[in-house]
Amino acid sequence: MDRLADWQNNEDESTWGKFLTLIGEGNGPQPFRQSLGYLEADLLGKALQLTAQGQTPSKNTSASFMTTPPTDYIAQSRFVEAQPEVIKALAAHQKRFEDIREADRKVIWEARKVTSLMAAFDATIEAQFRQEDVTDEHEKLLKEYTNQDSETWFWRHHQAQEMIQESIVARCALVVEAQAKYKELESNHQACKLLAEAREKAREKYKAQQAQASKPRRGRPPKNRN
Repeated sequence: MDRLADWQNNEDESTWGKFLTLIGEGNGPQPFRQSLGYLEADLLGKALQLTAQGQTPSKNTSASFMTTPPTDYIAQSRFVEAQPEVIKALAAHQKRFEDIREADRKVIWEARKVTSLMAAFDATIEAQFRQEDVTDEHEKLLKEYTNQDSETWFWRHHQAQEMIQESIVARCALVVEAQAKYKELESNHQACKLLAEAREKAREKYKAQQAQASKPRRGRPPKNRN
């Protein structure tokens, strides 16, 4: 829409000449051949008004400079982190990492139990084979202090081995279960996504508030009583 062309037809030569001089188009009224939008026309009109009032318009009159205030990233970060939604999402995010660390420790804890059972298994094997080819004196001592002979002790240690082996298998299953739980927690990034979304919404809220605050207020300006 050629708003400036309409303005040229409705203004006197002196006003139009000032406007052309301001934008560098010459000293006299000339047809304005380039079509400008509302925003460009408003910006140039404001510059002309400032010139008429004896003020120097700012050199930077681009749309982005006039409509978007600079972002204070420190203030924005403080605003974002203080939002209830962000605080809640951050707490869930931190709990996720605590759960992951705890699940990781549990894997090693269960694995160390298997190591202890293996040591017990090896000990029963050594004790079992010590009951082979015992001397008569050793046999006499076993009967005297345990009321059992070497043959009985051999099979008792063998039974202990079987029980320990079953415990080892069960503990290994717990290790596998703990590892699966650890990997499940580690691969679940839902808490991270929710935190990122909460922070992005808070940033948008901050920018909207800043843009609203930078808009000129309606109504009459306050009176200067001096």
